Amino acid sequence: MPVKFSVLPDHNLVLVTFSGMVTLAETTETFDRYSSHPDAHPGQSHLVDLSAVTEYERDFTKIMALQAHQVDVFLEADAPIYLIFVAPTELTRTMAMAAVRSWQNLPGVIPLVLTSLDEARAVLSLEERDLEPRGEPAAQR
Repeated sequence: MPVKFSVLPDHNLVLVTFSGMVTLAETTETFDRYSSHPDAHPGQSHLVDLSAVTEYERDFTKIMALQAHQVDVFLEADAPIYLIFVAPTELTRTMAMAAVRSWQNLPGVIPLVLTSLDEARAVLSLEERDLEPRGEPAAQR
């Protein structure tokens, strides 16, 4: 599966990693698994690593439906969440900017596009080891 996630409760963060061809069906399925994960809760920021993406589905109607679904989870928080995209290539920046534009005017979500995980760690004040999954079963990723 070209999308996986790790909940990092110590940092109130979800690391989402995409690779290869990204489809909206797999993205939606993974988001649903995240939202039912025992460590998931409103207010968690998301670090979305697009570094290994080679292509993505461009069905904007489905993209908007996915984001409408995500709003229910993201906007339950008492404080804004960060939605940080790591997008080092032109393709991944285009993908990230499509998402950022749709989140920009919503209170409660602060979208940001960066070019590397190092930049993201700096913004989040994290060490490299902080982004390593901690013994989660493979089925939860």
